Amino acid sequence: MNTIGRIILTKASHLLVAIVVVGMTLGATSVKIANAATTFVVTKTADTNDGACDSDCSLREAIIAANATPGDDIITLPSGTYTLTIAGTGEDVAATGDLDIASNLTINGAGAGTTIVNGGGIDRVFHVTGAFIVTLSNLTVRGGYYFYFGDPTSKGGGIYNDGGILTLTSATIKSNTAFLGGGIYNLNGTLTISNSTISGNIGVNGGGITNDSGALTIFNSTVSGNKAEGSGAGINTSGTTNINNVTITNNTGTPPWSGGGGISGNANIKNTIIAGNTADSNPDCQGTLNSQGYNLIQYTNGCTIGGDTTGNIIGVSSSLGPLQDNGGSTLTHALLPGSPAINTGNPAVPGSGGNACEAADQRGIPRPQGISCDMGSYEAGAVTTITSETTITSDSPDPSVVGQAAVVNFTVTSASGAPTGNVTVSDGVDSCTGTVAAGTCTITLTTVGARTLTATYAGDANFNGSSDTEAHMVAAIFKLFLPLILR
Repeated sequence: MNTIGRIILTKASHLLVAIVVVGMTLGATSVKIANAATTFVVTKTADTNDGACDSDCSLREAIIAANATPGDDIITLPSGTYTLTIAGTGEDVAATGDLDIASNLTINGAGAGTTIVNGGGIDRVFHVTGAFIVTLSNLTVRGGYYFYFGDPTSKGGGIYNDGGILTLTSATIKSNTAFLGGGIYNLNGTLTISNSTISGNIGVNGGGITNDSGALTIFNSTVSGNKAEGSGAGINTSGTTNINNVTITNNTGTPPWSGGGGISGNANIKNTIIAGNTADSNPDCQGTLNSQGYNLIQYTNGCTIGGDTTGNIIGVSSSLGPLQDNGGSTLTHALLPGSPAINTGNPAVPGSGGNACEAADQRGIPRPQGISCDMGSYEAGAVTTITSETTITSDSPDPSVVGQAAVVNFTVTSASGAPTGNVTVSDGVDSCTGTVAAGTCTITLTTVGARTLTATYAGDANFNGSSDTEAHMVAAIFKLFLPLILR
């Protein structure tokens, strides 16, 4: 470049800087550089649309502003319940009804338990309208309704992802209804779900999730308690589906045509539980499951299990607790003591890639907690037992005669729950055993003199062991009956 060219370029640069500075001094509220993120902060829970997101900004107004702002945008959504109340359908600009997202956008809630976006039954909740990159994190999506029987556009009660790249992290999608994909409908899009719970949604097909020709990846998540009248109460997929450390349980296919209560379609699965689902036929799965090892599938009728079946457990219950708060930001099913899913995941180092377990579970608990990681979304910790208390309540007769049977009564109690198992009573030479439920056993003592009876409860899977002692006298036959003989 010659000297004149450099001078012209330098002056042009100075002029551009001057224009920007003047623009700022003339009252522009923000300057957005291309591809830089703009953050919009929602300040109220009411559903309003006055055309501006400023100090008075609803979630709808924030989304409309983000759609109109070039580049990647962020919405900060504080704790609260944001219920949609502006009814209307047939438009995709978020003016009424559902919240239409038409730009690259991240919405960050304050936690799935405290930040709740409720469709209010007037429409679905979120609609990703095209090939945009969208992330929803730390929030709950519920109360969406988009059910028009037989209408092929009746898709996605909670979220309709129409060709977007959608990521859900630490989210709850619950209690939504649609004809197809009660919780989520993914059409030709890329959907990634992590550390999330999809529960209590209803659809004809795909009560929880419908993946229609898209790419679905789920890990460290729970799909539970969803319902469908057709295929896949939990998940219905016709696209590519990859699943790792997911618990799919308690989903229900309702009469008269339901099948594949847990999952319907083809999927790649590893370290995953598919159990405890119901349907008219094929309660847990229908279609082809490409195993990548270490899965628990209770009922396999109706589905073909191929691939690497190493470590798979078939035909048994997973022994899960109820869907509840077990720590973390979303609800999970705990693995009960003795569950066959405990320590039976892939033995490779969690988080090392390939077919290994995820590095942490849905709640963020590091894996493994035992000798190996667990199957499903929940990693059981070290076994914690509850304290029990054993008490000898009576021993009769006392004194007893050597060789005479003595009845020992005992109780085993706890401040939380009812211990089970056996209690052994012994004086160190002779012993008897009775169940906790019976609370008694009969011991025949063969050693004369002062004895100490010890009742020992061994414990069970939930309660630790405990013991109690009682003094007991054993007399010789001669000493006990001599006064009677001398009379």
